[in-house]
Amino acid sequence: MKGIEPNQGTGDVFFRAVVPNEITYQYPVDDPLYAAHRKVYDVLKGTNKTRYAPDYPVKVVSCVQQVSGAPDHWTNCLHY
Repeated sequence: MKGIEPNQGTGDVFFRAVVPNEITYQYPVDDPLYAAHRKVYDVLKGTNKTRYAPDYPVKVVSCVQQVSGAPDHWTNCLHY
């Protein structure tokens, strides 16, 4: 937004784990979060089908939440 400068030194950090469990894909996946390049073979009704399993058992996404400015009724709460 115009006129709002995020403060680079403060904020709340959140981490979210992405656990793919036993999911497999029909084709290799190049997405950084859902990358899947390990070949696994699915034996179904006597045919071998190549599937692709995730590269890692867990991936983590992190975000920083910053608040810039506060409503007028918060000003008393922000003074220590």
